[in-house]
Amino acid sequence: MKLFSFKPNLLVGVLCAVSCLICQNTIAAVNLNATIKTQNIKNKPDSKTPADTQESLDVTLDSGYMSMRSANEIKIFDFKTRRRFTLDDATKTYMDYSIYDTVGFRDLEFQNRENLNKRLAAAKIDVDTHRTIDNEHLFAVQSQTQRHVEEKDVGDDLEFSIEGRELARWSKAGVKVSAEDSSRFVNFLRYKLGGHPQILKRLAASGVIPNKIVLTFNEFWGTTTCTIVVNSAHQIDDVAYDLSAFSRRQAAKSSDKLDQILGQDRGITAAKLEHAKNGILTQQASDIRDGKLLDAMLAVFEFSLTTGQQIPPFTPDQLAKIRLDSSVQNLTHALGASTKEAMPDAITTLVNLRLNAPNKAYILKIFEANDRLKLGDSDAAKALFAEVLQTNPYIAGVYKDLGDLFYMRFDTAHAWQCWDIGRQIAPEFTNLKAVSQYEDLLTTQHSEYF
Repeated sequence: MKLFSFKPNLLVGVLCAVSCLICQNTIAAVNLNATIKTQNIKNKPDSKTPADTQESLDVTLDSGYMSMRSANEIKIFDFKTRRRFTLDDATKTYMDYSIYDTVGFRDLEFQNRENLNKRLAAAKIDVDTHRTIDNEHLFAVQSQTQRHVEEKDVGDDLEFSIEGRELARWSKAGVKVSAEDSSRFVNFLRYKLGGHPQILKRLAASGVIPNKIVLTFNEFWGTTTCTIVVNSAHQIDDVAYDLSAFSRRQAAKSSDKLDQILGQDRGITAAKLEHAKNGILTQQASDIRDGKLLDAMLAVFEFSLTTGQQIPPFTPDQLAKIRLDSSVQNLTHALGASTKEAMPDAITTLVNLRLNAPNKAYILKIFEANDRLKLGDSDAAKALFAEVLQTNPYIAGVYKDLGDLFYMRFDTAHAWQCWDIGRQIAPEFTNLKAVSQYEDLLTTQHSEYF
């Protein structure tokens, strides 16, 4: 299959060359249709394997984005805005996510498996020496070790192995494309299926979209063979994707309060944030007048966690009264707990203090959630964070803590969802800068994803 058919005629060649120069700025994308079939084979009779699958995809590879349309949904990866979208064509709705959650998960899971291998090796438990190679291939991430890729000519195909382990093969026949389009096609494979980085680099350098590609992945339970058949491919004019016919999907009714909170369209605006900020200050002033000093103190934390800024200081007289307040003293003692042995008592204190904080008891739940998280009770921490956000959905610090919780659970989609909301609320919030730094690290270490 060829994108263009050239006749051996000088005039035609000149005209084609001129045409290419004229169209260089307008013909900048490739549209292809591919069938992907996966077959799973277990290595032991009692191993559980995923079901075999087959799907047809219409794929657009553009300079700034990539889209994949299947029978059920459309996925768009925008490399300029670093966002990805999942569209439901039937309901004309979409959900959007950070594009970092994909490579973030793969990097996290790769490191997790490598650490597991080290622990097994330290315990002198047999570990397959190829497992690191398999993980590189499965997650499309490269370790610090550069591998020797063996390329073998096998008739109509090229076969690629590392240390005797066949990982990929593709047909010699295919569609000749530009270096840019070849790299975009490889990125489609990377996001959709994976592939060893060094082998994918070989394919990107070939300048060909093969008619057929076979990737073999080795897992603990067996092997998965993915066969990609490119049914058609042609160049199209560069065109931006359009979401105007779609609306953001609202969270479905769920018993999980957090799903409802994260899925709602909060429409964060400067006016809403300013209103929330002023509301904290107004309530604090009222609490000071009414002698609710614990509430007034908790407002200090709420203001900082919401805005990333320091609240205006207390007057000397106010500060003296607050320091003498027994509830504030108990809070200070509870916040000083730094060992697991001390945290159960701290949690009890925080729970009991809720009765003395009629307006700001939910802020106490933030501290309790973090203590419970340190004790390993992430479910309780998650539920407490949800209760806090139900009361005040603009506390950026809670989204940071909640995102960290999801990340520890390897749920990177929800992690970035929380972190993104937090950064919308308080772009300069100090703790959230670590997320931006992590994104910069991922971009540097895995630049091929972007």
